[in-house]
Amino acid sequence: MKKALLLLVAILLVCSAVYAAPKTQTIPPSSSDSIAPGTLSIGSWANWAVLGYKFTNEISGGFGTWFTNTAGTSYGLLLKADYNLARMGAVQPSVGLSYNTSSTGASGTVGLNYGLNTMIQNNLSVGFDIFVATLTSAAGTSTTTVLPGAVIKAALYL
Repeated sequence: MKKALLLLVAILLVCSAVYAAPKTQTIPPSSSDSIAPGTLSIGSWANWAVLGYKFTNEISGGFGTWFTNTAGTSYGLLLKADYNLARMGAVQPSVGLSYNTSSTGASGTVGLNYGLNTMIQNNLSVGFDIFVATLTSAAGTSTTTVLPGAVIKAALYL
């Protein structure tokens, strides 16, 4: 009888703990939709310092640069635009175009990007872009590359 009573008490304790747990787990809103259109951001895209602008909830753009003076002065410029696709939970996928040029070799690269990012704070977004295809033009020759790589990106909205 003692064993049956102990088993009943154990079942009651387990059941009460299960029923005391929250019924649903909700993810707090962490989307770029909380950032109003017309907002500036500063951030990084593949080690480029980027000044970004959110035109609408779907379209954003950025202007970036880098500068180094180690073995001679070199610099680069970047233009980027993204279009947000349908959200996947807290993750915001996007497609975009990027153009960058460099003073070393006088080349220019146009890239088609697929990106994923998420808001980890109210005004801080992190993610990555995968290059789907790039077209590089240097010294009169053009090279097309499919899936050449990926970059990490971050943006702090002001």
